[in-house]
Amino acid sequence: MSLLKEQSLQKIRSLVDSGDLTGALELADNVAFWADSDGEILQKTAVILHEIGESDRARSLLETAQLMVPLSSKSELTLAETYVADGETDLALTLLSNVGIRPDSTCGMRLRAARLLDQTGHVRSAWCVARRTVNENLDEAQAWFDLSVYMRGLRFPFHQFEAAARRAINLAPDDVNFRVSLASVLARCGRDADAHQLVRSFGPREFQQVCCATCLENLKEVFEAVGDWRGSCLASEQLLAHSLEGNASDCEEI
Repeated sequence: MSLLKEQSLQKIRSLVDSGDLTGALELADNVAFWADSDGEILQKTAVILHEIGESDRARSLLETAQLMVPLSSKSELTLAETYVADGETDLALTLLSNVGIRPDSTCGMRLRAARLLDQTGHVRSAWCVARRTVNENLDEAQAWFDLSVYMRGLRFPFHQFEAAARRAINLAPDDVNFRVSLASVLARCGRDADAHQLVRSFGPREFQQVCCATCLENLKEVFEAVGDWRGSCLASEQLLAHSLEGNASDCEEI
């Protein structure tokens, strides 16, 4: 890639980072126009466009680029995301599977691909990608947690997906969401004491990190089941705060 093209891409990125999306779009359109035979720059421009919500433009550029050069792993993932957003999941499947096995895919990219596969109903394929990611990134907590989610969806024996979730917790002991998610599952299975063990040390700081109303309700029930009224009150206070602020959201759960 020429220095001028690289500088143009850097300028687009700079405009995005500064919040000037209109300027970034205008420059991206100009770059795409005079670089319409350069597959590499089309890919990089498309990825930036997708990041700022211009899915249709990104898709068009990537479909043009793939006629010229093999797409990078990041470009394949981006194109797959546009297909999923447009409801054309069949077009996305091969791309997502490729991202899952390509050596130039990062751990984060593979996990994104797995989540899209799960989202489109291909849970076993998501599990395969997550398992490969874990095998190559044994110390990556998020990979272990995501693996446990897909194992749960595929009805693996309870002790197996519990072990994967606990591995994630051991690798990232301060991650509140990992603990809350496993605690919720344990509580639903009648293992209230085990669930409480995971979250009993939570204080106001940890509760503030729980943005999901359902998770807070589950936490409240866990604490009440073992008579921990301090924890129950903290969960209730956070639920009230979310209700007043209107910012509660759903999260990924095992």
